[in-house]
Amino acid sequence: MVQGLTEFLPVSSSGHLVLAQKYLGIEPPGIVLEVALHVATALAIVIYFRRRLRTIFAASARGPGGWLRFVGLVAVASLPAAAVGIVLEDKIEPLFESGRAVGAALLFTAAVLVASSFLKRRDAKLAALGFAAALAVGGAQALAVAPGISRSGMTIVAGLAVGLAGAEAAAFSFLLSVPAVLGAAFLEAGKIEGFEGNWAGLALAAVVAFAAALAAIYVVLASVRGRGFGWFGAYCGALGLSALLI
Repeated sequence: MVQGLTEFLPVSSSGHLVLAQKYLGIEPPGIVLEVALHVATALAIVIYFRRRLRTIFAASARGPGGWLRFVGLVAVASLPAAAVGIVLEDKIEPLFESGRAVGAALLFTAAVLVASSFLKRRDAKLAALGFAAALAVGGAQALAVAPGISRSGMTIVAGLAVGLAGAEAAAFSFLLSVPAVLGAAFLEAGKIEGFEGNWAGLALAAVVAFAAALAAIYVVLASVRGRGFGWFGAYCGALGLSALLI
């Protein structure tokens, strides 16, 4: 449930998982569960945006420009996070053991979410997004390699900053997460040596994560169309302060 909800709500899934493990005594049962949850949350995006994806890739019938351009935008936006993850891997890993680091990162997320309320709202469509703007969104995503910094929060706010309408910024953020989430699942799957656990429990976990992720997508899209991320910012601020105090 935590993975499914916080993967797309702008509150940092990695930060919540670190705090849940640290302060609630929850020990992850293994890599197989992580892979199942990642695939389930990615599937939620594909199901929700199936019509948009169908429209994008149907353009291949009229020529390669439509879908190739979209794939190029996603690829360009994915580069910064991949580069940061590779170069700074040794420095990032210790942050997943520190509740204090997560608390400080949540305060940063809170500040960005609150500041987004002051951005001038524009109405550009995703089709108008350029490669430079996509790279800027990717740079924002790279910040979220640190636990406590929300990937969806950073990318949606960056999308708003480069002129996308709220729903379009959220759509690009979610679609951009598919290669990131599936890439993480692929890397984790390479470490699997066998699974002797409860298959029924694994299936139930995946279903719960999928349902929670789908609900989170609806909530975020309603938020960007409405009053913005102020409440999420307040929540991240309160959680970050609590983590620092504890």
